[in-house]
Amino acid sequence: SLRSVAYCNAIKAGGASEFDFLFNQLKQNNKANVKSDLLIGLSCTKDNYLLDKFLNDRLTNSSDIVISLRYVILRSPSYLFAWNFIKNNWNEIYEKFV
Repeated sequence: SLRSVAYCNAIKAGGASEFDFLFNQLKQNNKANVKSDLLIGLSCTKDNYLLDKFLNDRLTNSSDIVISLRYVILRSPSYLFAWNFIKNNWNEIYEKFV
């Protein structure tokens, strides 16, 4: 959607404050289409600290870790970060879905 493109561009061009704004919007929103756009936008960060914050939150507080990882993996070069996250958190990811 156009909204996800706008979110992604804002996150790419912005910093931690823009990321935190969208991150807080994600935590406050339960509408599926808006949530999907927010997940896409947050996955566009190039900052590994922010990616880690995003993925750890999705792992511990949500059932959408798989879709979140998918969005991060689709953002080259973030796929390497996502792969390391999966390897480092495999047991917790596995337990969540078994």
